[in-house]
Amino acid sequence: MIIDWEQVVREQHKMAQEKTNNPLVSVCIPTYNYAHYLPEAIASSLRQSYEHIELIIVDDASTDNSRQVVESFADSRIRFSVNPVRLGLVENLNETLSLARGQFVKFLFADDYFSAETAIEHTVAAFSNQGVDLVFCSRIAIDAHGKQTYKYRPYSESRRLSGQEEAKRCLKRGNHIGGPTCVAVRSDALARVGEFDTTLRFQPDQEMWIRILLDGDAYFLAQPLVSVREHEGSETTRLVRAGQIQEETKKLFACCLRNKRIRCLFAEEEIREMLEQNVHPAPPESPCDVKPQPDEVALAAKTLRRLKQLVPLMLKKPVRNALNHYNNIHGSKQCEVKPPLFDNDVNHKVSYSQCGEDLILSYIFDQLKLSELTYLDIGAYDPFHFSNTYRFYRQGHHGVCVEPDPVQFARIRRERPRDTCLNAGIGGVAYVRHADYYRMSAPTLNTFSREEATRYESYGTYKIEEVIQLPLIPINLVLEKHFPRRPNLVSLDVEGLDLEIVQSFDFSRFRPEMFCVETLTYTEDNSERKIPEIAELMQSNGYFVYADTYINTIFVDSAAWQNR
Repeated sequence: MIIDWEQVVREQHKMAQEKTNNPLVSVCIPTYNYAHYLPEAIASSLRQSYEHIELIIVDDASTDNSRQVVESFADSRIRFSVNPVRLGLVENLNETLSLARGQFVKFLFADDYFSAETAIEHTVAAFSNQGVDLVFCSRIAIDAHGKQTYKYRPYSESRRLSGQEEAKRCLKRGNHIGGPTCVAVRSDALARVGEFDTTLRFQPDQEMWIRILLDGDAYFLAQPLVSVREHEGSETTRLVRAGQIQEETKKLFACCLRNKRIRCLFAEEEIREMLEQNVHPAPPESPCDVKPQPDEVALAAKTLRRLKQLVPLMLKKPVRNALNHYNNIHGSKQCEVKPPLFDNDVNHKVSYSQCGEDLILSYIFDQLKLSELTYLDIGAYDPFHFSNTYRFYRQGHHGVCVEPDPVQFARIRRERPRDTCLNAGIGGVAYVRHADYYRMSAPTLNTFSREEATRYESYGTYKIEEVIQLPLIPINLVLEKHFPRRPNLVSLDVEGLDLEIVQSFDFSRFRPEMFCVETLTYTEDNSERKIPEIAELMQSNGYFVYADTYINTIFVDSAAWQNR
């Protein structure tokens, strides 16, 4: 067979030209129990004059007939998947992003719809002609029944906008850009900044737009291209009813101001003014229907000490002064900030751990003069947040992450591909092969201990959502299989079973230089207690307490430390 190479080159050139002139747009539709709204969202997408699209619809384990609704649309451009368990809206939104293949991503919530058939056509033209990273448009606000209530247009006419100026306005004046339905983003920009921050209940989209606009400009389309539904089921409405807007907006501000590049957009006086006026709750015309994450209350209760100790290390002195000024005016100690350990920015370091443990471990690592580090993270929970090992992963190291929760396990495996990830529990003895795993309404409290799960439920705040059977792998078998010699670090957080695992550890064969173990019980009535048996056991095996952050204790091998 003779290959016509000139024809091959011509075809490749044609395909490249088509990709440039007709880029694929991913329309991301996360949904949960919106079968009654979904038909309008899907139909408005399929009616678009710009046809080179893919509809990524991810159902967050709905209990209504959402699947039947989606499958009733016979269109090859629809890509539909269902989560095996409920993730929550922000995680589900990130799930749609992970499936997107387009050059541009257009968000559309399942209870909203395109009000103009040329919406995507105008959006693609703005990207192509302006070279921007983010495009947003005016919107029509509608009620639960589809009746128009008002229109919102942040600018009088279409225009290109400076990214950093828009980022500054978005934090200072509120989310004028709007919720996800109003926004489209270049895929390269998403790859640069990462996913939506799952620690934020209120306006994670606002924080995302700000991060994108630090390095790219925006374009505003004055024509109202989308209809955004405002109804009683939205998270904004729930937060207003619960009186939680102020606390959630404080959390958003703290999240943004920890980012040095965002802080540098503002003078000290501007930051003081924002904190005094507390202006950044979302205006009524830009709701973000973010489902609540019930584990955040547990995380906050567990990490109050961390926030008070670590926020100062991440804030520059002018911001610290502004926060203290805010406290003086409002009589609040919740944002109390102490002077940082260092005033020179070069010494500021970011921690991903619960109470800064990874910074302490990093110092020990340097003192021991280890060239490489491997870790065993038992009860990893999340790839980034409250992780004792993510800092080392970012530095190029790797290890084994053990996480029983199937949802969290999938996320860790996706976000940390260099690590070996095990979806199992760690057991003390070889003859116990499986055990009941109690999934709580706050995932940070998931446990294999029935006693602990029952105790958590007795407080009345959280409940056992389901009990599933999972495999148990003996700790020493994991060490044999995955570590030729030993891990340098073992991080252990398994909600009530930490002592049992430490007791089964074969210290005669495996001697990690460092252990970080949770040594505090979780309670909601201030009756928490330290677990002295863990420290006693570690000390009897030749380890000493290097540091204690109250929640966690760091142990170091005495011989390794003496020989450093």
